Amino acid sequence: MESTASAERQRDIARLWQRLAQKGPVSRGRLQRELQWSAARLAEILQAAARDKLLEIGAEKALTRGELAKEAARGFRRCVSVKQTEELIPGLAREGALTKAVAVAGRRTLFYRAGTFKPLLRALLDRVKDLGFDRDPSHQTLLAAVEGAPAPPAPDLPARILQSLREFEEAPGVPVTVRRLRAALPGIPKTDFDRAVLSLADEQQVYLIRHDHGWALPEAERDQLVYDGGEKLYVGVQLRH
Repeated sequence: MESTASAERQRDIARLWQRLAQKGPVSRGRLQRELQWSAARLAEILQAAARDKLLEIGAEKALTRGELAKEAARGFRRCVSVKQTEELIPGLAREGALTKAVAVAGRRTLFYRAGTFKPLLRALLDRVKDLGFDRDPSHQTLLAAVEGAPAPPAPDLPARILQSLREFEEAPGVPVTVRRLRAALPGIPKTDFDRAVLSLADEQQVYLIRHDHGWALPEAERDQLVYDGGEKLYVGVQLRH
């Protein structure tokens, strides 16, 4: 019976969000009429949806109680107030669904979803940025790890690649093969090397020469090329003069 009630509640929450996403005026009375719910049922579904929204936001951000409540209430189009969402937060914390960190990152108590440190780490890194230390390579590496993105290349690697290009360039505008560049920089992981070359292209310091049939090559030869993470493989690098 409990699982059936839970399934019905989730279906009604989905119906609620579908209606809130539609254009036109919305109020609690209108929702009751259109969804054919009693006032008690509407209150139950709104509260359940607000709890879900708080946990959804808490999985991505560590916020103060007021900030979390305000952001959660935003999507309810005044059918749930900031005060009503804020009143749910202590209960979620007591249940262990939300975790709180006291006096972290120079702010008041922050709330975030239990079982994940990503929101808290992001808040700490944001505080470091506010203090002006965001240009430090370690900050960039940590931020990339938190966001699930690849870390930026070592600061000196793009410079080393540029130096090798200048040494190997036979004449202005003549590309240097990626294979030759890799050989000049032994011990560099492929992903780091590729990312550094791509960053130089993004900064308009080099041109990349695409291999027309790179995907037809044997895997060992293909691994020597620079891969952009999508469909393109590059065989050469040319300095921009």
